[in-house]
Amino acid sequence: IIISQVGYVLMGFSDNLIVGKLGAVALAAAGVSNSVFFLIVVIGIGGLSILAPLVSKASEEEDTEKSGSYVKAGLGVASLYSILIVLLLGIAVYHFDFFGQPADVTFYSKQYLGILIFSVPPMMMFIALKQFTDGLSNTKIGMYVSIAGLVVNIILCFVFVYGYAGIKAMGLNGAAIATTIARLFMLVAIYLYVFTSKKFINERKFFFKKWFEIRKETFELFRKGFPNGLQMLAESCAFSLAAVMVGWITTAQLAAHQIVLSWAALSYMVSTGISIAVSIRVGAGLGAKDKSRILYASYVGLILVILYEAGTFATFVIGKEFLTQLFTIDPEVMEVAPTLMILMGLFQIPDGVQAILLGALRGLLDV
Repeated sequence: IIISQVGYVLMGFSDNLIVGKLGAVALAAAGVSNSVFFLIVVIGIGGLSILAPLVSKASEEEDTEKSGSYVKAGLGVASLYSILIVLLLGIAVYHFDFFGQPADVTFYSKQYLGILIFSVPPMMMFIALKQFTDGLSNTKIGMYVSIAGLVVNIILCFVFVYGYAGIKAMGLNGAAIATTIARLFMLVAIYLYVFTSKKFINERKFFFKKWFEIRKETFELFRKGFPNGLQMLAESCAFSLAAVMVGWITTAQLAAHQIVLSWAALSYMVSTGISIAVSIRVGAGLGAKDKSRILYASYVGLILVILYEAGTFATFVIGKEFLTQLFTIDPEVMEVAPTLMILMGLFQIPDGVQAILLGALRGLLDV
């Protein structure tokens, strides 16, 4: 699960590494675009994250029909989130001048974000199917598909951004096209697995129920998931809006902020991976009506995340210059980013702890 979560961020992270060589403007444009993108997409990510605990609970109760019904319900809710997110992103692209970024950053951001919009539906569908497999503790498939998708993204990003094998260099837009294709690839891969694997032969009997037959599961998923999406939206607003505000200063400041935010997001995905695992195990404990299993999963999650985040804090403080140079050696950026890296390291442990506690509450279906 951790590797899968990190895979989400590594797509944007690898894009930033690759386009960073195009200059500070390209890096800043990719940074602010991804900030706006995930600010809105997080509504769907959070909304669908309740699916795994629900599937885990149904599985522990040996309710195969409900587990299988959640697949179609999840895809239906993912479609609704996709429509909402595409509309909001379309408005953001059309009114991107509202964010007050430098003219050159705004120009490239609107194109980049406009292309990324096409990756929303496959991304939401993939998350829904991955939540189903994770809920049944079949977590390796999500990991394998995420790794494969990341490899596809990196290869295509290099080809499209710089131009290889007769393909014309597309610059920053090439990174957005590569990411969109990679997310579509990930959806196709996990769809084929879920709908053909013998591991889900019992649940698959209920994949094709009529919509009116799963209205209860669909409403439950939306009712319990949407508040979680709003919670994640509120949390993300602080980071995404900060990126927009930094762009009001200088392009170099925005590029530095984006570098630090990329490392912070990568670190946080490990914590969310542990958090999702906690929510699944807590959901199983809830289904078994076993309080000791619920507490055990929660405590283990807290211990793991504190140990991990203590290590990340040390890494960010000690390696702040090196971690910045992986993106760029622009002197203006290098002057700012290392200091920001120290400040970012200070909130690692509190950030990880709150992620675990939210995961435990999600497993208890307390959203």
